[in-house]
Amino acid sequence: MRTDHRLRYAAVEIVGVRTLTGFDRNARTHSPEQVAQLAAAIDRFGFTQPLLVDERDVIIAGHGRLAAAKSLGMQDVPVIRVTGLTDAERGALVLADNRIALNAGWDEKLLAEELRSLQDAIGTGDLDLGDAGLEALGFGEAELREYEELLAPPPEKEPVREVMLGEEPHVWRTAPPPWRWSGPSSGGAGRKRPSSRNPRPSFTPPGSARTRSTSPPAMPSPAAAPRRPSPSATKKPTGSIEPWRATSPTSPPR
Repeated sequence: MRTDHRLRYAAVEIVGVRTLTGFDRNARTHSPEQVAQLAAAIDRFGFTQPLLVDERDVIIAGHGRLAAAKSLGMQDVPVIRVTGLTDAERGALVLADNRIALNAGWDEKLLAEELRSLQDAIGTGDLDLGDAGLEALGFGEAELREYEELLAPPPEKEPVREVMLGEEPHVWRTAPPPWRWSGPSSGGAGRKRPSSRNPRPSFTPPGSARTRSTSPPAMPSPAAAPRRPSPSATKKPTGSIEPWRATSPTSPPR
């Protein structure tokens, strides 16, 4: 019976921590916080993932676990020895071991449910993760809070009030000002010119338009019809009213 060549490195050895050295081109870094998390996991569950080393006891995978083992005062660690690699192959395996694992994702809902289940187990005493609690599993406090909120029931929506006049919604359309001011922008005389647009506000009665909005609009009052300046006014404008011509209106004097 032939043995699968992919299992040729499956044998686990126990070697002394002092004999192991790190790979000098290892680009992966390990913060003190992560090393502490690894140490907590090893202390709670055991050394479940052996290191990968070459024939010279140089670490290929497991630099963080070795640091955690040293912090726990361990004298020996389990290793799997990978032999016969060229220098380039060794470097490629180091990168692959560090990088490929980062390409995995999470089922957010399932993860949130599992975290809640583990939290319940801590509460009942079925799981002991020490003072760190679920943070011993590598999750930060903010992450745990986000996953807890993911399972929270959605807030009740308040009913949207509709602005109604009677039983039918009324739609108002307002027109632009019927007069435009032309003349000096500040002081002096000017002239009011009629707008070419419809000067009257229009009202759509019930039944001819049924427009509803998710946010209640303000109901403007019907605009009063414009009036011409009274001849008997105390101050008469020096300008005059004349038919509309295509001019560039300026702002009325203030």
